[in-house]
Amino acid sequence: WALLFILVLLGKLGISLFHPAAASIASESSGGRRELGFSIFSTIGTLGYALSQPVFSACTALAGLRGSVYLAIPGVLVAFAYLLFLPVQARGTDEALDSRQIVAALRRHGRNLGVLFMVMVFRQAFIMTVTFFVAKLYDEWGFGRAAYATASTIFIATGAISVLAMGLLRRELEPRGVLLFSCLSSLPPFAAFLAAGAAGDLALAGLFLGLTGLLSNSGHVANVVTGQRLVPELSSLVSGILMGFAWAVANFGQPYAAALSGRLGLPGIQSGFAALAILPVIG
Repeated sequence: WALLFILVLLGKLGISLFHPAAASIASESSGGRRELGFSIFSTIGTLGYALSQPVFSACTALAGLRGSVYLAIPGVLVAFAYLLFLPVQARGTDEALDSRQIVAALRRHGRNLGVLFMVMVFRQAFIMTVTFFVAKLYDEWGFGRAAYATASTIFIATGAISVLAMGLLRRELEPRGVLLFSCLSSLPPFAAFLAAGAAGDLALAGLFLGLTGLLSNSGHVANVVTGQRLVPELSSLVSGILMGFAWAVANFGQPYAAALSGRLGLPGIQSGFAALAILPVIG
C-alpha cells in the first residue's frame, strides 16, 4: 500500500504541475483565439482519458498487470521530445510580479475567481464521480462486461466533443450564460439515464449518459478562460486554481457518493449519484 500511495502521489503531483502551465501555453499560443487553443488542449487530454480504460484493459489482457508499465513509455518519449525539440514557453508579462502584486491582483478579482472556483468544484465533483462509478452502476443493473467497460468512455468522449464545440463557439456566447446552461442542463438527461438503466434499457441509458457528458462539460472552456481573462498577468496561477486545485477539492465527490450508497431510497450507488447530481445546480 505504501508503494501504491507513493505512485499515486507522484502521478497527481505531475498532473498538478503540468496542467496550469500547459493550459496557459495552449491559450496564449493560439494566435488570439484563446478559447479555441484551450479547448483543443483540453479535448485531446479528455479523449486520451476516455481511451485509457479500454487501452489499459487490452494491455493487461495481453501482458498481465505487470505489462501495464509499458503504457508509460509513450509519455516518457513525448516528454523528452518536448524538452529537446519543442522549447515552447508561456509568454506571460514583461515583468515578473512580486508577492504583493500577486496578492493585490487576486484580491481585486477574488470574488469572481471564488465563484468560478466553486462552479468548477461542484461540476467537476459530479463529472469525476460519474466517471469513476458508472461501470459499477452498470454492473448493479446487470449489464454485461462490454457495456460497463465502455460506459465511462462514452461519458468522457461526449464530454470531449462538448469541450471542442464550445471552444469553437465561445466567442459567440456569453460566458455567464454558458456556465448557467452547463450547470442546469445536465440534470434532466441524468435523471433519464438513471430511469432507463434501472428499467434495463441499455441503449436508452447509453444515449442519456452521452447527453449528460455532453452538457455537463459544456462550461469547462468558459470556466477556465474567463478566469484567465480576469487576471491575464497570472494566467498560469489562475489555471492552477481553476484546474489542479479545483479538481483536487472535487475529489470529495467520490467518497461522498460511496457513503450515501443505498441510503436515499435508491439501490446501490444510484443514491450517491442522485445526491451528486444536484451539485452542478448549486454551482
